[in-house]
Amino acid sequence: MKKIKLILVIFILTITLIISPLDSKNSTKYSKTHPSNSISNMDIKTSGILEWSYKAGSIITSVAISSDGNYIVAGSFDNKTYFFNKDRKTPIWTYDTKGMVFAVDISSDGNYIVVGSASNKTFFFNKSISTPLWNYTTGDVIYKVAISSDGNYSVVSTFDNKVHLFNKSSSKPMWNYTANDYMRSVAISSDGKYIAAGGRENKLFFFNKSSSKPMWNYTANDDIYSVDMSSDGNYIVAGSWDFNVSLFDKASSTPIWNYNSSNYVNSVAISADGNYIVAGNDNNNTILFNKTDSDPLWTSISEDIVFAVAISADGKFIASGSNDDNVVYLENSSSMPIKSYKTGGNVLSIDISSDGTYIVAGCNDNTIYLLNRNKISPSYFSIEDDDDDDGTGLDLLPIILVVVFATIGVCIVIIVVLIKKKGNN
Repeated sequence: MKKIKLILVIFILTITLIISPLDSKNSTKYSKTHPSNSISNMDIKTSGILEWSYKAGSIITSVAISSDGNYIVAGSFDNKTYFFNKDRKTPIWTYDTKGMVFAVDISSDGNYIVVGSASNKTFFFNKSISTPLWNYTTGDVIYKVAISSDGNYSVVSTFDNKVHLFNKSSSKPMWNYTANDYMRSVAISSDGKYIAAGGRENKLFFFNKSSSKPMWNYTANDDIYSVDMSSDGNYIVAGSWDFNVSLFDKASSTPIWNYNSSNYVNSVAISADGNYIVAGNDNNNTILFNKTDSDPLWTSISEDIVFAVAISADGKFIASGSNDDNVVYLENSSSMPIKSYKTGGNVLSIDISSDGTYIVAGCNDNTIYLLNRNKISPSYFSIEDDDDDDGTGLDLLPIILVVVFATIGVCIVIIVVLIKKKGNN
């Protein structure tokens, strides 16, 4: 009888181990057909996608990641710039700018970094050393920076209403442009040929690097808060506090389209090929567009303000960070997140690697988070990347039933054999 009881215990444990992953899956899976499309109404649970986190001395204001995801740069209110390799949480180097760091950016290959500080200085680094290649003193605090893919050109905006364009070989600007108010956001094409800047005077400016005179400008009804540009510079997207997301062709100041998002637009991003645009706003929305239409492909709703968004080069993967402390991964095919991570504070800045594998987030809990979309924790039974999965988990049912009935059959045979053997004795 002891052998029979042992077999029954093994049988029960086997069934439990088979069934429990399915239950776990159903509790963490985001339904692709959820009627509200609302993250707040879903059972959000942190999936095991954290590579590492690093605690700095103060709020993380700006983060950027190289195209291949290998290198990360972050700026903090503790006056420091932090530079990492993705494979370890300890910085390769740090640098004290003697002022709060408001903005950082990194070239596609990770070789060059540009940093803007409240010390009124722009710093330009090679990744191999913490000593800047050069620095430039402006007339006021540096607010935003952007760098071309090859690192050859950098654009910087300052609180004294100026836009500066630099070549990596010199600390002397190629040119300066003075606006009527400061630029909240800047962007640059991959080759550095085109520059966009938008800001407090409600204007979007578009430049060719050959001249400080704008090729054109566009006037919104409120601050231009965020701008981005396709890799070739052919498309420019702007988000403004008149609630609009606006898409432009480089040839004209007349928008291709405008979309009223019903609240302040805090962040916009465009895929490298220009085909997809994502925006985040004060209405707790992450909104995805195709460049051909102002009607959104979808809208995903968070519990709080969406302050930062990013998109992969091909537009397939989207990252969104919000004031509910969540970073979520989405695909362009659905408004339902495929993964999420609960940080320890509001997400102020976010960036994504070219292929969408890695996300870096900077938060007001003083922490830098590196997330990996392909990483799965033991407790997170993940099949959401299966295109045939409808979110119910029933695609595993045939396999589970086969295993269950096979186990039952084996146990029955063993029990019958033992009973007969005992009877013969």
